[in-house]
Amino acid sequence: SAQLYPEALTNISQGVLKEANPLRVLVVDRDRNAVSGLVHELECRNFDVVHRKNFRGAISFAMRSNPDLIICSNELDEFSGLGLLKRIKAVSDTLFIMTLKNNDDSTRIQCYAEGSDDVVPNSISHIEWISRIYNLMGRRHNQMTRSYSNICISRQEGLVIETENLKVLWQNKVINLTESECRLLELLVKFRGDILSKPYLQL
Repeated sequence: SAQLYPEALTNISQGVLKEANPLRVLVVDRDRNAVSGLVHELECRNFDVVHRKNFRGAISFAMRSNPDLIICSNELDEFSGLGLLKRIKAVSDTLFIMTLKNNDDSTRIQCYAEGSDDVVPNSISHIEWISRIYNLMGRRHNQMTRSYSNICISRQEGLVIETENLKVLWQNKVINLTESECRLLELLVKFRGDILSKPYLQL
């Protein structure tokens, strides 16, 4: 059960599961019973989990719903999981974990070469599964945080302030502001609705 897992996993998840909506995971395996335990563990942690048993169902759902993570068995009825991996990575950067029944080096290397974010044997425990997923999503979260740390986006759609190079765009058009004006606008956006005291405004 969820309460038996180490506190460390809860700490890892806190930086990942802060979204208002649950993170969506697509699990692709022709045998639902084989993944029922993993699905249950994810649902207990507030993931929105969807199962598909074949390539066609998986690709249809993925293209329509853009899940946050795909966990896919390499052994599907019609195509291998590698086929799904190639299709997904050709059009998106969705996190992808491939599961292997026979964890041989050549297949594992091929999965990584095609863009799989992780490759795991079917035999790992549920606790290792959860740890791997949280760590993978945590790394993606940190990458996104670093990428956007110098960008301030207004709640008013269309306003973007690139604080590092003092560039302001309104509806994709550059607005020419002085450095002081840009800093002031950044403060007004960041603390929208608040009253700013003099120290904040000494630019």
